[in-house]
Amino acid sequence: MTEAERLRGERLRAFYEEAASRPFVWGQDDCSLWPLEWVSRETGKEIDVPVYSSREEAEAIIEAAGGLVAVWTRLAPQMGMVEVAPGEVPPVGSVGVIAMTPPNQPTGCIFAHSQVACFRVDAPEGSKRDGVTMWGLRTKTILRAWALPDA
Repeated sequence: MTEAERLRGERLRAFYEEAASRPFVWGQDDCSLWPLEWVSRETGKEIDVPVYSSREEAEAIIEAAGGLVAVWTRLAPQMGMVEVAPGEVPPVGSVGVIAMTPPNQPTGCIFAHSQVACFRVDAPEGSKRDGVTMWGLRTKTILRAWALPDA
């Protein structure tokens, strides 16, 4: 691991811990906006995303765009991100869309060390999955991933 990768990992840990104290909020700090905020902090670039404030509004935007992968595919070039080849392990701090099981719901995430995905969860407040969580994943659950520019 390079020094730049180690430092990015430390920033990601702090970003994760900061989010763990906040509730999931659609249109502010959800499964797409949280990883995109990470990208913005790491790149210094602002992201132009549609405004929404509920799950229903988010789902309508995603459906109109052709799915969550299509939304992220259009956003990635704005941020200078490069697609990770299918089957490759995304570098630490990369972002992407994974298939949650069940029901294979596409979800935005940030990739940490050892194929761990960090993502926001819309769960009842106080439940053990409220807020932000980590999940070890297999490469086949990665629908698409993008590496950030070098730190």
